[in-house]
Amino acid sequence: MKHKYLQILFYFIFPIAVLGQIKINTIQLKEVKWFQPVLLDANNIYITNVNQITVECKAICLVTLQKEDFSVWVDNKLIKGESECLNNQFKAVIEISKDENHEIYIAVTKGQTTVKTSILNISRPPKKKRIALLIGNSKYQYGTSLGNNPINDANDMGERLKSLGFEATVIINANLQTIKESIKLFQIKVKDAEIATFFYAGHGVEIDGKKYIIPVDAELKSPIDARDDAYNIETLFDRLQSGGAIHNLIILDACRDDPFRAQELSYSNTSRGWSNVSRGFTPIELEKTDNGNTYLAMATSWGKKAQNGDGRNGVYTANLLKNLRAGERLEKVFDKTGINVKEETQQKQNPQFIKEISLDREFTF
Repeated sequence: MKHKYLQILFYFIFPIAVLGQIKINTIQLKEVKWFQPVLLDANNIYITNVNQITVECKAICLVTLQKEDFSVWVDNKLIKGESECLNNQFKAVIEISKDENHEIYIAVTKGQTTVKTSILNISRPPKKKRIALLIGNSKYQYGTSLGNNPINDANDMGERLKSLGFEATVIINANLQTIKESIKLFQIKVKDAEIATFFYAGHGVEIDGKKYIIPVDAELKSPIDARDDAYNIETLFDRLQSGGAIHNLIILDACRDDPFRAQELSYSNTSRGWSNVSRGFTPIELEKTDNGNTYLAMATSWGKKAQNGDGRNGVYTANLLKNLRAGERLEKVFDKTGINVKEETQQKQNPQFIKEISLDREFTF
């Protein structure tokens, strides 16, 4: 009888023990999230000028963890630092080189399971100033709204550039007077800057080879109206060329078609220009200068439309945000973005990147 009771207990207890063991080894350690530093964007870029960094993370675990279960890795090397752990929240103070960029992550190991945080990119602030002006236009008085996408584009690009050491000014739904005044001020601010970056998202048009960004108060009834009511990109080029920055970058997430070639003039809320047009134009001529390097990035090819996108951002800006990271060369960012956009749109949208190099130096974000 005694053996019978032992046999019954074995049948009940052994499965529980096995299940408990499975639970411990497979689901007790689920996730590790960053708490500090406060991450600035999806790429986990943190800009700092100090060499002592405090990192902190929280482990989602069904059992209590000790600080010995956590490890800090810098550039794929295990390092030591002052640390503590309370309620599965781990904090460590580490020393890193002040003159270099670094990649940091924290690993947590319990039993046979190891879970890591995402990689935190430590970036050093640029030695020279970086200036950016961003405009997002959507609510047009005489045309269909583009929704929130151009506004999101300008705001999201502004935050990304700030995380890369830029002093960024974002203007939403700008009329012609606001655009003129903000660009004049922009020209003054970029003197002696490492890079001057202008970003525009909204309706755009290209007429007789001239490119215009469309203010929200523009009422275009004939081609000649664009001269008075829209802003000519060539004027922006002239101001930047005399602004004194080492690098000048203009990014246009807008259409490049001619609405007056269409039988019926109409704004489109699915593309950033007017509809019913498919006529190409020659590329803009970048003025030769000894003043610096000039780059022009456009969301689409000549005579074509830029898709407004179904998500938070326009198709072009969404892909640009994915590629715009610390340590990337400027040209590589826009080459990769162009490839991504063409793949996503099945070759319907073909971004353009034009450069005029006067100085033997590259720019890295």
